Amino acid sequence: MKEKHKRAYMEICHMLAKLSECLRKNRQFGAVLVDPVHNTILATGYNGYIRGGSTHCGGEGVCLREKLGIKSGEQFETGCIHAEENVIINAARQGISTVGAWLFVNGEPCKLCARRMVQSGIARVIYEPCGYPSGGAEVLMANGVEVEVSATPP
Repeated sequence: MKEKHKRAYMEICHMLAKLSECLRKNRQFGAVLVDPVHNTILATGYNGYIRGGSTHCGGEGVCLREKLGIKSGEQFETGCIHAEENVIINAARQGISTVGAWLFVNGEPCKLCARRMVQSGIARVIYEPCGYPSGGAEVLMANGVEVEVSATPP
């Protein structure tokens, strides 16, 4: 895949991240699932609360993680659905296979999302370093998923 396409997909991640209503602005993420053979977008996602629910995980205008003092990387059952989870779920809702797909995201995936990517057959993950190392890249690489750190943020 050409570098210009990789940059474009990462720009789309940033656009999707702006749709997130997460109250913690440094935690707004977008994800794009791409078919690398045909160079087409399969699905998109961004982090947020469950479809049809409140816009925030603690109710309107409340971040449950902040309210309860939960550190990032702990208690994944509390809080929003991550962008990477949403892109996989959105592909499943449409009956689109994730096997062999590439996933672009504007931050390093967490370990939980990394395990879901491995299970769903995603072949490569391209992410931007965001100053928040989560250990997800190590999980991906240890399980045969190619990892690429984007060198050119938009």
